[in-house]
Amino acid sequence: MEENLRNPHNFQTAAEDDPRRCQAATRIQGQQCKNLAVEGSQYCQAHGGQAAIKRAEKAKLFNYRLTKFRARVEDLATNPAIKSLREEIGVLRMVLEETINRCADEHDLMLASTKISNLIASIERLVSSCHKLEINLGQLLDRNKAMHLADEMIQIITSEIQDEEAIKRIAVGVTSAMSRISLNE
Repeated sequence: MEENLRNPHNFQTAAEDDPRRCQAATRIQGQQCKNLAVEGSQYCQAHGGQAAIKRAEKAKLFNYRLTKFRARVEDLATNPAIKSLREEIGVLRMVLEETINRCADEHDLMLASTKISNLIASIERLVSSCHKLEINLGQLLDRNKAMHLADEMIQIITSEIQDEEAIKRIAVGVTSAMSRISLNE
């Protein structure tokens, strides 16, 4: 009965020299608590042992996620297939389109204007980055390279075809096509 008065929650008590004894000091002359500490903690349940375990579990989960995200970033950064930002541009354009389509009237459009502006800015940055990446990888033809390519194609055709009128028509057609492409830029 006397034990229940000192330990109303029926926590397990520890021997004086037990290393698993709660490390908290009691209010009675600063004596060490006599309860067993919660496994994985230095304190018993009455002195926050469960909270310490929850904090440790939360820290473990955080570290697990951090490691997982680092691994995923590493996968994405080193994957040779991910050299194009075009898919991301497409996704952002779809999100922008859906955001605008959900607007039933001017009021909805005003409410979504910040999101729309942010999406447009993100798309612009991605398009710019994609363009720079494609230039660096040599995947784009500038006007001069395209004209040079057209000249080489006409020379190849000229070496194979003897009809001068046909060569002139082909040259005019290629030049016309190139000028239309230049005008569309």
